[in-house]
Amino acid sequence: MKKSAFLLGGLTAAMLLLQAGTAQALISQHVETRFLPTTGTATIDFDTVDDSGGPIATSILAEVTGPFGRATASAGPAGNLGIDQYQAQEGELTSEVTILNTDIPNLLGVERHATANFIIDGGSLALYAEVGSSLFFLIELEASIQNSIGTEVRHETWTSRILMSADTGPIPDVQFLDNDIGAVVQANGFIVDIPFSFQTFDLGLIPANGSVGLSYRAFASSEVVGFAELASAQFSDPLNLTNPVEAPTVTYAPVPAPASALLVITGLGLMGALRRRRRAA
Repeated sequence: MKKSAFLLGGLTAAMLLLQAGTAQALISQHVETRFLPTTGTATIDFDTVDDSGGPIATSILAEVTGPFGRATASAGPAGNLGIDQYQAQEGELTSEVTILNTDIPNLLGVERHATANFIIDGGSLALYAEVGSSLFFLIELEASIQNSIGTEVRHETWTSRILMSADTGPIPDVQFLDNDIGAVVQANGFIVDIPFSFQTFDLGLIPANGSVGLSYRAFASSEVVGFAELASAQFSDPLNLTNPVEAPTVTYAPVPAPASALLVITGLGLMGALRRRRRAA
């Protein structure tokens, strides 16, 4: 697998729910597909749209196709594929979808806790190719925590990666890295199923009058050496971006009192009760 496969990011869809009160700012989305042959010129297609003040109402699609195979990446109301690619000939094929939601504010003048709960809608990966071929898949959610003057004070990342490598034979070695999304290898050894699941991303404490900048990424890259019977990646539009009503949103929850503070409060209450009993006696 080339280093570019690990450095390129892509983003897919997102319905992000945190607990209590919501706000939404600029949303941008980008889709891109490319095929890089071992010799010759790369084939690239991409599409980008920005929208401020509301859900994205524009479908975007990127597609490359040829004797090597096909790759599509899409988002928006009619773009429910997310990532869909297959490769048969030598070279590297990638698909990426990118969604960014910035400046989601904590409007109250107190520090609050935020937790992103999101859905993975499922998909599958397959690699049946000559030795040296590989397939890499990435899901990544990033949060930029900013203070009241817009300075980043913390950066949080939630990531799940799957790497299939045909290093020693036709049955690939499969590695599940970072967060567990419940993906399983089928009995034949060539296919990985990604099931529907609910995931949680703890954003921690958000400063008073601060904000969160969120992005959601999905990226797939297959690299075939020689010939591939099957090198494919399908990842459905997760988090319902295809439903424009459910564009990314963030809400906040009050910071719970620490256990020590609760003990102090409880202790003071007991002392007050004892004093009242003594006075009554």
